[in-house]
Amino acid sequence: MQRRLLLRQPNSSAIFPDELMVEIVSWLPVKHVMQLRCVNKFFNTLIFDLHFVQMHLNKSSRNLHLALRYYEPETNSCKSYLVTLTIPGLLQNQLTIFYHSDPYYQLNDYSLSRHMGHQSCMQQWVVGSCNGLICLYGVSYPSKDRWLCLWNPAMRTKSKNIWYHNHHFNFSFGYDNLTRSYKVVAVDVEVNSGRKPKGVVKVYSLGDNSWRDIQRFPLLPLYCFCFSGNNNNGVHLNGTINWLAFRDYSNGILPLDQCVILSLDLSTETYTQLLPPPGFDNVSWYHPPKLVILFLVYSYATQKGAAAMEVAEVTL
Repeated sequence: MQRRLLLRQPNSSAIFPDELMVEIVSWLPVKHVMQLRCVNKFFNTLIFDLHFVQMHLNKSSRNLHLALRYYEPETNSCKSYLVTLTIPGLLQNQLTIFYHSDPYYQLNDYSLSRHMGHQSCMQQWVVGSCNGLICLYGVSYPSKDRWLCLWNPAMRTKSKNIWYHNHHFNFSFGYDNLTRSYKVVAVDVEVNSGRKPKGVVKVYSLGDNSWRDIQRFPLLPLYCFCFSGNNNNGVHLNGTINWLAFRDYSNGILPLDQCVILSLDLSTETYTQLLPPPGFDNVSWYHPPKLVILFLVYSYATQKGAAAMEVAEVTL
């Protein structure tokens, strides 16, 4: 009772200044920050303040998280969950959160199906993540229609579909630091008989809510030549999307000395070719280090009875 009385007295020395409250809240995990919305009007306004959002992002970006997708295929509601864990937390046996099925982490695939105007089976993949916003790519069956949407785990909301097509593209997701907008890059390869294949590139800007054709790839990325399918073929870094590419791929040979990093600047929408780091040719193409984490998570989850999991690196 005494504490309640103190909180009602504006001049009491027991009340934290607003600046201190903002600083404290900015260090909290995003889940706990969002729970403060129902406390009072001050917190509800603060959470949506652009200055506070940027402050929280700057502090959150210091801690890399893994986003783990957990499925419940035995249910008819197509439930899946997106849970974030730090790598130390993952190694310290903190996976019990999956088995509580916390609704906060649920991806409601059924509601997405209804939003698309029909009920169907779907598969979803994480294209990429940036500042806590996640781009999802999916295929609906039996129509095999392909679509994209943006998922905000903190708000537990999905955007409208920003892509709905039956043609296969490869996607990447990133942030334009100049315009402060999120962009999706879609890549397709045109193959004409007797000619070299060409990479067609489209860019979607969340601010403009539209797709545009931009300059074609000057070189073809590595994924165009081989191996297994992957919907996240470009790596986002500091306002750029980056692919491995080859300057010369004649006679079907892919020599390592012709390999470059093809970098797309999301602000200028222009390309730069960079040399790979020293020792690049000593790294295995088929067993990158992140697969060690993937196998670890899958093996651990199998022992606990999880049906399926997918791993992506995100910052939340």
